[in-house]
Amino acid sequence: EENPLLIEVRRQIKDDFEGLFAFRERIKGIKPTTELGLYQVEGVRTILAQPKGILADEMGLGKTIQVLTAVMNDDAVQDTLVVCPNAAKKSWVDDITGHLSGEVEVYVLGAEPFQTSADYVHSVSGKKEIKDFLNGIRQAQKKAGKKRIVIINYEQLRFNAGLIDEIEFDFIAMDEGHKFKNPMREQSQVVV
Repeated sequence: EENPLLIEVRRQIKDDFEGLFAFRERIKGIKPTTELGLYQVEGVRTILAQPKGILADEMGLGKTIQVLTAVMNDDAVQDTLVVCPNAAKKSWVDDITGHLSGEVEVYVLGAEPFQTSADYVHSVSGKKEIKDFLNGIRQAQKKAGKKRIVIINYEQLRFNAGLIDEIEFDFIAMDEGHKFKNPMREQSQVVV
């Protein structure tokens, strides 16, 4: 006779896998050529289910695409702030242009223009231009159907903390979280 606990565990695993496959079929906003692994689908489900959290997968497992997929699949998210090291901005833009298919506008603050054929990626550089852009975002109404992703590095966040604090972002992604783990550093205090 088989152990009842083992039977129950097998049933739960089967239900979990079936749930992941069903959820993966309902995902929107990513290109058909982008196929998420089941662990990534679980990551997206977890992000959508919790208002706050930390996604701490190993390097190279697709955390960025999990975050972007969650943003595209949450109808309550219109404005997203991505804070990352300066060197990671291009990777975020590459993942957005390579994987997202939905209506999105991307603004990269403090960056030189990127070589991209995507007309929805905009570079905003210069102190005055960044301040004007942030003031405009704060005052502008959200565009129905268009999601806005603002990418900024930690240094720009520190310089523009007052303005950014006044903007109600629906979703905030902090890339390379170890950059603000020391609570005594000014950078960490600005993030919090």
